[in-house]
Amino acid sequence: MKVIINGKQNDIKEGLIVVELLNDFGLKAPVTVVEINGRIINKDEFGTLRILENDAVELIRFVGGG
Repeated sequence: MKVIINGKQNDIKEGLIVVELLNDFGLKAPVTVVEINGRIINKDEFGTLRILENDAVELIRFVGGG
């Protein structure tokens, strides 16, 4: 199924939940903000919220440094 992730079209498997998407991208939930269709997703929804066809997903990871 097709979704937009960080501005680029991607094909992902149908029925994927947020935490699985993060795993596929090698991202860890505690340090990643997920926005779907303009709504910031609460971390307690990561294990249940499904990504749907044509969703626009933004994955934002915080990185330390100087």
